[in-house]
Amino acid sequence: MSNHQTLISLIQPPVSLGDANMDKYVTNTYDLLVKLGDHEHWDDGALSAVAHLVANSVNDQNLTTQFNEWRITCNIAGSPIFNTLFQASTSAPQTKLDQLLSALGGHLTQQTGDLAIDRPFAKTLSPNDSFWSQLAQTVQVAFPDGFALDDATTRMVHQLRYHIDAHNVAFVRDNFKQPGQNDLDALLAFDRDALAHGKAASAASSSRMHNKQPEALARGVLPTLPTGNFKRLVNFHSEFIVASVPVPTFITIPLAQIANVNDVPAYVRALTLEERNALVNGASFNYADTNDYRQPNSIHQRLDIHYGQNDPLVRRLAMKPYTSPKSEPRVIQILQQQYDAAVKNSDR
Repeated sequence: MSNHQTLISLIQPPVSLGDANMDKYVTNTYDLLVKLGDHEHWDDGALSAVAHLVANSVNDQNLTTQFNEWRITCNIAGSPIFNTLFQASTSAPQTKLDQLLSALGGHLTQQTGDLAIDRPFAKTLSPNDSFWSQLAQTVQVAFPDGFALDDATTRMVHQLRYHIDAHNVAFVRDNFKQPGQNDLDALLAFDRDALAHGKAASAASSSRMHNKQPEALARGVLPTLPTGNFKRLVNFHSEFIVASVPVPTFITIPLAQIANVNDVPAYVRALTLEERNALVNGASFNYADTNDYRQPNSIHQRLDIHYGQNDPLVRRLAMKPYTSPKSEPRVIQILQQQYDAAVKNSDR
């Protein structure tokens, strides 16, 4: 139980609130801190940050609505109040990741042992939100040796990247895709909006590892996958892979679906060409801050490339006969140049 006097001491004078609402403010702030401390198990550093947020946000007109929203959204991963808690928490990095997985209802399925989540990220959480950098830095400290261990926690944190990618794709589609448009149009709109508001837009990145094809011995046995998948990164963390043919489409690894497959070999055999391309070449999320792949003690290599047996079972089976080309296809470079030009051309 949180100490009563400690919680009282965390309550700060509100910046803009009339005397008539002061008692209501103190009572609601105290109750919110009790909920966060006793029921959600956040530490004093996180509680202090929320008390500061509340004191600087409340106003007479919306006080009741504001407190209701904070109570409802405090356990929604990616909401403003959750992000405040996560960033300010002084708990061990692994504890913070447990808090995040708990908020998402994360668990490993009985069918494949892969990560399923019962609750989504906040719909307002953008691919360029600072929360993703906070999460990445937390993972870097929690897993200094990478994801080589094959245990439940390691597997969940590694596979969380695929749920993050699915969220980011949904965000762009829901907020920027207009009727009659394709996913590339939506990403262009997202980038233009980001630049217009001084936020990070997507940047070109090597797509070599997202254009895998059958190995020599498997050619003619396994289908050749579509070429022309190109990658865009937002702050290096959030990743978008666009399959350029037949219609520009985001390709993602559908973990919400494949985590519940009963007959994995049969599922893989029945994959369509588009589904196989998504599984083998789909987008992810980088826990590293930059591409230091060929540098000594590469974080990108430990956290985003080499993760042992912790990848989803269906994907591991589907990927076995496929390998990345030695260099990025020339067509990708042309597509990236065309895209960058289109972002700058707001009249398109």
